[in-house]
Amino acid sequence: MEKRGLPLEASKALLNVTRGKGDFQSALSLLRKTKELLPLWIDSDTLVQTYKRYFNAILGSNNISLGNALSPFTLVSCWKSLQALIEENTQLRGELNAFIPEIFDRAEKAISDRSVGEGNLLGCLVDSLHPLGGEALPIATHIAYLIRPSQYPALTRDMLRHLEIDTPEEYLYFRDRVLEKGLKPMEAFTLLHMLLDTSPAKVRFLDDSLGIDRKDFLLRKAIRLWERDQFWEAHEVLEDLWCLEQDSEIKNALQGVIRVAIALHHLENGDRDASLRVLKKALPQLRCAVGTYFDVSSLRNEVCGLIETLERSQLPEALPVLRML
Repeated sequence: MEKRGLPLEASKALLNVTRGKGDFQSALSLLRKTKELLPLWIDSDTLVQTYKRYFNAILGSNNISLGNALSPFTLVSCWKSLQALIEENTQLRGELNAFIPEIFDRAEKAISDRSVGEGNLLGCLVDSLHPLGGEALPIATHIAYLIRPSQYPALTRDMLRHLEIDTPEEYLYFRDRVLEKGLKPMEAFTLLHMLLDTSPAKVRFLDDSLGIDRKDFLLRKAIRLWERDQFWEAHEVLEDLWCLEQDSEIKNALQGVIRVAIALHHLENGDRDASLRVLKKALPQLRCAVGTYFDVSSLRNEVCGLIETLERSQLPEALPVLRML
């Protein structure tokens, strides 16, 4: 067996034990080998020692819980997520011995205590792992993969960052495109792993291989941010979309949408005058063009109404909505 795959094989073997299918001693043997080889994969002495203590506790137990079974592959593959948490909260360094079991206890409860259907496994896991903050998503994808390996690619924090995936919704969009492409989740994980090890910049050119329509991905991301009133973040995503577009008319309309997002950001911050100035610059650009991604006509009408409201020094009852065509 290749050493790199040991943590995954250990988790799979332990899972089989929890399902009454596998050999207990063989599973423990794989976990023992994983423990011995931790320094090969993890560049953090703190985590290596913590993991060893945690795995020793499992090795000394007569029973393997579901949480225990989920941990080897997740901990080894996601060690950078744990490292990031330590850097953000130095107090956690001394609490890892209790914190790590808590993570997998929470995951086990999320899986066991709810009626988790195909569509909400990841969401339940992310919700249950809220103490992990922004690191919940990579760990949740690994646990979801172990539970349903044909449906959920495991992605590390580096993979998520390079793919610009920040939310469960964006991950599920990625997951659906990968499956439509006919790729198995582990194939996607392996492909990303190899590429990140050699040249992280090449991830940008993986869209075709992974079945990702980058423009559609950015479009949906911008709309989600807009719906959450995160207008500044939406404008940044729209700028990425603008950079990908080649058609000059569409680029002009997109620039108008970007300006509306900036104007709404000013308005949310209480700067009515700045908002009004930017809206007036955006208005002439909000013209329909063939292939425009958004419902520009509706947005233009709503912007006209907002300008009139602001010119009367009134507050709007509702803000313009960004809609897909």
